[in-house]
Amino acid sequence: MALVPDRVSVDRSDNSKYVICRYHFTVTSASDIDDDLLQALYGYWSDLRRGRSAPSVDDIDPIVITSLGLMGLVHIANVESQSPNDYFFQTYGARMSLDGGTDYTGFRISDYNIPLMADLVAFDYFTVKRTALPAYHHVAGMLSGSRRGYKRLILPLTGDRGEVDHLLIGVQFHKVEIPDNL
Repeated sequence: MALVPDRVSVDRSDNSKYVICRYHFTVTSASDIDDDLLQALYGYWSDLRRGRSAPSVDDIDPIVITSLGLMGLVHIANVESQSPNDYFFQTYGARMSLDGGTDYTGFRISDYNIPLMADLVAFDYFTVKRTALPAYHHVAGMLSGSRRGYKRLILPLTGDRGEVDHLLIGVQFHKVEIPDNL
């Protein structure tokens, strides 16, 4: 299935050392996702809703995440702060290799060492917090001359008052096409 993005955005750092292209997709069901593991994560999240707009962070079971084959590829971000730069990773996937395998558990989004990436992640997380809707992206980047690509599913989690206070983020590394003009 070939997905058609709703929007494509290209962002560059001031010195053009970093270029990030994000393909944004609307997700209303697992079939809107072109990755089997991320489809399974969406299905799990959807089943946990049980008539609610979103499950809570307490509903997430690491044993189920492991059984889906996603242990180490899932983050939980705490987004209770009013400032997206102060969102932080409550849990960070141990199999993530973007920064030489740095464990970002406990780090704020603004602590990320590539400011452009930090800004874009903060924006995407804020958007999911504000809309309370899942988001799916294909992300491709040139980071210090190295090409990287991944698919990312961001799912809202709600607290006692029904407001989004955490996000469940699944990431799968894939070759994502980078436009030639980057």
